[in-house]
Amino acid sequence: MLLTYVDESFTDCLYWIGALLVPDRVAMPLSEALDQMMDHATKTYGVPPETELHGYDIFHARSVWKGVPPAPGSRSTARRWRRLAPKTSRSSFAA
Repeated sequence: MLLTYVDESFTDCLYWIGALLVPDRVAMPLSEALDQMMDHATKTYGVPPETELHGYDIFHARSVWKGVPPAPGSRSTARRWRRLAPKTSRSSFAA
C-alpha cells in the first residue's frame, strides 16, 4: 500500500499541488523522524512544538525558523533541513 501526503500552494496566477507517496512500511519511520526533528528544533532553537512544517518558512528562515542557521558547509538556507534532522533518522526510512 502507498500512503500519500498532499500539499498545495498558490499565487495570484498559479496553483500547485504536490504529493509525496511512500510505502506503508516507510510511513511510521518517516513520521517518527519528523517528530524527532521537531523535538530537536524545539530544544535547540526554541521553535514552538506546535509549529507546522511549511517548506517555504523553513527554507527561507521565516517566522519561527529565523533562529535556525543553515547546516555547516552549506551555501543555502535550503540546507536547513540537514541541521534539523537527527543523524539517526536520516536513513531510517529509506525505501
